[in-house]
Amino acid sequence: MMNEFLIRLRKSVFTTLTLIITTVFMLIIALVIIGVILFLPVWVLSFLIGDNAYYWIILALITFPIIAEWNTIIKWLKWQFIEPFKK
Repeated sequence: MMNEFLIRLRKSVFTTLTLIITTVFMLIIALVIIGVILFLPVWVLSFLIGDNAYYWIILALITFPIIAEWNTIIKWLKWQFIEPFKK
């Protein structure tokens, strides 16, 4: 009885530790990838346009979603401000 309990406990502990270690390594890998994705364009642009690369990256991060979703934004503005007053 005790032997079966110890076997189950060992399997459970091993499974839990494996999941924790895998999760930690996946988080580290994800952070490294995110860091490279964010740092690499700034590093390349700093050679091309100098110290203002951060401003260009911020401008791109703000404007690209607006350009990509422009039609949706216009539809929402019409629905929000024009449609209620149409009769």
